[in-house]
Amino acid sequence: MSDEQTAIPSGPLASKPSGKFTAPNSMVYTNALSVAVTSFDVTLNFGRNAVESHEDGTSTGYAIGLVGVTMTSAFAKVLLTQIAQAIQLQESLNANPANQ
Repeated sequence: MSDEQTAIPSGPLASKPSGKFTAPNSMVYTNALSVAVTSFDVTLNFGRNAVESHEDGTSTGYAIGLVGVTMTSAFAKVLLTQIAQAIQLQESLNANPANQ
C-alpha cells in the first residue's frame, strides 16, 4: 500500500483532479538592484527576486519587496558619494586590527 490516497470523485468538484502537494525542486533568491540614469534623474530599484523550479520543468518567478526611488541627478550624486564614503570608512575600519 502506498502513502498516496485515492479520492473517489463526487459532488461539484468531481472533475477537479486530486493529488498530493509536491514541494518545488528548488527556490533560488537573488538580490535585485537596477539603476536607470537619464540626464534629469536617477531611478534605483531595490528588491529580491525568487525563481521556483518545479518537477515538471517549469518555473515561476516572483518579485519580492521591490522598492523604487527616483531622484534628481544632483541629489543622486550626493547620495551615491555618501554611500561610497561610508563603504570606504567601513573597509578601513575592518582593515585596522585595533578595531576588531
